[in-house]
Amino acid sequence: IFTAQTFKEFVMKHPRPYDVVVLFTLKMKCNICDAVKNEFYQVSESFIEASGHKPDMENRRRAVFFGILHYSDDTSSIFKNLKLPATTSILYTTPKNIVLDDNGDAQIKYDEDFVVGFKDRYDAVYAHKILEFVNAKSGRKVELRKNPLMFLLYFVMFISVLVLGFFLFTKFHKVFMSPNLWLVGSFAVYIICIGGIVYNIIHGTPFAKF
Repeated sequence: IFTAQTFKEFVMKHPRPYDVVVLFTLKMKCNICDAVKNEFYQVSESFIEASGHKPDMENRRRAVFFGILHYSDDTSSIFKNLKLPATTSILYTTPKNIVLDDNGDAQIKYDEDFVVGFKDRYDAVYAHKILEFVNAKSGRKVELRKNPLMFLLYFVMFISVLVLGFFLFTKFHKVFMSPNLWLVGSFAVYIICIGGIVYNIIHGTPFAKF
């Protein structure tokens, strides 16, 4: 967690041999901020497990560090100078982004593709999307950290579905063997596949929007 002072010390340092991924956000009373923070933590933990916080000398890749800067009276000038697309934004910074002005002070200059803004709950706030963004900028191929508890939960759900399916099949054997059921089912599967439903779920597309 950065303060105004540590942000200038570690992010604005010129020159520096590492990259920094910074989440600019509010500290409280913001649902979208909390959602992005949770996903951001998953990505940072995945990088640590993959030793992404260490330089990859063989492939000439810099170490990547993660930090959060909350909006406050002390940090408001930083938010204002950066002209972020949203109050909650993720900015990927490299040594090339840090330049010196005429007074010798360090400034961050970045292209639009180095920042991702989150404005409302309809934005796609997913760890794998954030990780995809960071991987693209860092040149690494870090995979999302697997949660063993979630794996166990999915395994139990899978077994439960198998048991339930076997019970229903034995109970309603004649219904499941009906050609009409498989005809209607085939049409339903076909419509779902070509309708982009899975794509919409992954990208958080709203069912309706004004």
